[in-house]
Amino acid sequence: MHLNGCILINVMHPTDQALGRPDLTVIQKSHWFRPRCRCGTRHRRHNERMDPTTVVWDMDGTLLDSSHAVPQAFVQATEQLAGRRVEFDEVVAAYWRGTPEVILSFLVGRTLSADECEAYYQALDGVRVAPYPGVPQTLHALRQRDLPVAVFTGASTRAAELLLRSAGLSVDLLIGGDCVERPKPAADGMLMAAERLGVAAGQLVLVGDSALDLRAARAAGSHSAAAAWGHMYDPEEPADTVLDSPQQVLRLLPALAGE
Repeated sequence: MHLNGCILINVMHPTDQALGRPDLTVIQKSHWFRPRCRCGTRHRRHNERMDPTTVVWDMDGTLLDSSHAVPQAFVQATEQLAGRRVEFDEVVAAYWRGTPEVILSFLVGRTLSADECEAYYQALDGVRVAPYPGVPQTLHALRQRDLPVAVFTGASTRAAELLLRSAGLSVDLLIGGDCVERPKPAADGMLMAAERLGVAAGQLVLVGDSALDLRAARAAGSHSAAAAWGHMYDPEEPADTVLDSPQQVLRLLPALAGE
């Protein structure tokens, strides 16, 4: 369900369902995403840094170990549409181009119709991916403190939903690559996240493994936190903080640092 080009969802783990929580819920801005106090922030520039209060996560390589499943889906779809096999490295090198539809068109070598792009989603549907160690516990810790779980991914909303459900992760705010005009490393997704969450961009921490994630954070004036456990982590890429585990992000939030 889309609101203003973005999707606000709650993709629930079976454990949540057992507790009587909904499987898919639109989060109204008047409820979960009501703006927090804006005193003193209304006229701030988006690149003005403040103490971080809210975490935004990249998905692939940060929350989910999808280092095999996603490239394999592209390999399978490309072979079906173009009759040739591409290598995983070719797929990963094309991630910066944007959504799966854009990447697949590049790999095939021509503009694809929506029906042809279904080959990718069919290959992705049903794959098994797992969250990285410590991710479920960290997301639970954030929710225990009434903080949202927000994701900004270059994947399309549809692809992200498939992968998150496969991993059994619960998401409150999902911004897919199809929700923004410019993909990472542009600031668009982070600025949208700030608007939806009712905070300034300078109060956000973006946790991501790739250079595109860290550059998007810098472009928005947010805190960049490198996920060193991710498969695209590059120690040469500048970051405000390098995290060795997901749990370490809790130390970046002043309200939680002393716990």
